[in-house]
Amino acid sequence: AGFAGSAPKILVRFDQSPYHGAMKTVSVYEAKTSLSKLLTQVEAGDEVVISRNGRPIARLTPILQRTEPRPLGDLAGQIWISPDFDDFTEHDEKDWFGE
Repeated sequence: AGFAGSAPKILVRFDQSPYHGAMKTVSVYEAKTSLSKLLTQVEAGDEVVISRNGRPIARLTPILQRTEPRPLGDLAGQIWISPDFDDFTEHDEKDWFGE
């Protein structure tokens, strides 16, 4: 059943997924006992799935690093900040601390 117009939900067991085997899968126990080794593999670009009782619960993936520095000044001339934007007025004081 479901709501009219909603797509049916399809559940796929992880071990029957077409993506199964593309990543290394380890148990929570193995992850705890060999975390340094797993992190070395992740640093090399691999992904590791951690499972509990055969069900995936987490994925270790490498953090993508920038290969080029971020360009500065992309918004130069497009943003204007008032010279008094950080002045603390009496009105501000009343708003913050009351009368």
